[in-house]
Amino acid sequence: MKIAMTGIDYRKASVEERERFALTQSRAAALAEAIISRHGAEGCLVLSTCNRTEIWCSGIMAEELENAYRSETGYGCEELGRLFISRSGMEAVRYLLELGCGLHSQILGEDQILTQIKDAVKASRERNCLDPVLETLFRLAITAGKKVKATVRLARKDLSVPRRAVELAEKLSGSLGRKRCLVIGNGEMGRLVCTLLTEAGAEAFMTLRQYKKKDAIVPKGCRAVPYEERYAYLAKTDLLFSATLSPHFTLEADKAGQALPAKPLYCFDLAVPRDIDPELRRFPSVFLYGLDDLGAEPACDPDERKKADELLSEYEEEFNRWYHFREFIPVVGEVSKTAAKLTAARLEKPFKAAAPGQKELLQSQTEEAARKSFAKLLYGLRDHLDPEHWAACLSAVQAVVDEWQGEEETE
Repeated sequence: MKIAMTGIDYRKASVEERERFALTQSRAAALAEAIISRHGAEGCLVLSTCNRTEIWCSGIMAEELENAYRSETGYGCEELGRLFISRSGMEAVRYLLELGCGLHSQILGEDQILTQIKDAVKASRERNCLDPVLETLFRLAITAGKKVKATVRLARKDLSVPRRAVELAEKLSGSLGRKRCLVIGNGEMGRLVCTLLTEAGAEAFMTLRQYKKKDAIVPKGCRAVPYEERYAYLAKTDLLFSATLSPHFTLEADKAGQALPAKPLYCFDLAVPRDIDPELRRFPSVFLYGLDDLGAEPACDPDERKKADELLSEYEEEFNRWYHFREFIPVVGEVSKTAAKLTAARLEKPFKAAAPGQKELLQSQTEEAARKSFAKLLYGLRDHLDPEHWAACLSAVQAVVDEWQGEEETE
């Protein structure tokens, strides 16, 4: 099975290390296109989030993918060997299914991973980098993730990075009621933070860049402020959250230091690469927390984990059957088409007795019905046989149909 992935995540790499490998949308697209055009991959998808950067490919093996990634990025073997992990075949399939339902998230069972996978699929599809194998695999992973989340209690409640950050903020600073909070970033994560803050009774302000102001969505109860004026709002801020896709700091230490309030300022950096200059920690009134400070959710109940594993095994088997079956689709089509023509040929006398002008119509309808019935029979056998036996059965059927065709031609 030629499916492979290689990547880095929070389990082997700190946020400082992860941000070095994080990819913007444009860089991710360019990398995927290069791996397909220059390294023989049939499909390629890049998943880059705050917790991980992963490259998924079909048509090449893990070692080929690793070589392609090194060639395109310039990273060395030693560095990638220390931080990256690669998977291939059914190991990669199982990992993706588990990833989709939050089993490999820093916050167990968190909800955002599914949205992030969907976004990666959409981006890859728009660049024509998604082949049928990756399309089917990721579609099943999304479906499996939804099913597990709907039927299994992996975590104590709906969790996400924004929710954990807001919970930590409340734990550190006390009740959020009437606290002034500044949220830098108008993406999904920033909006979630704002919503949670306003629900907790805080006074939330969200920064908007001027060129995005027209299309921006500001959560109910939250007030928008110009991004360019963010430093001016620091003096009156109790809690600050930053969650953007910017490759540069949204809050620089030297500029922020001139506007800091005398009271404690709790800052939560939810971005990779990091948004907030780590040098901000040198100011006594600043308490800076990053993604790796949010902590991990305790392991879920063993019985609930078993339920999830059983569900995922069903989707794993479904993909395995599809993958090994797909190469026989043309064979099924050809065998069914030949069998349909032979069926129609044996009905030549009844066709001749048909009313004028009806022969061709009756013949084509008969062939189509026979083709569909024969194909349905072969597909039905697939559901009752393992891939090897089904392939052998199909080969035997094809041989018999070929013999029939030979007999018809000699008659």
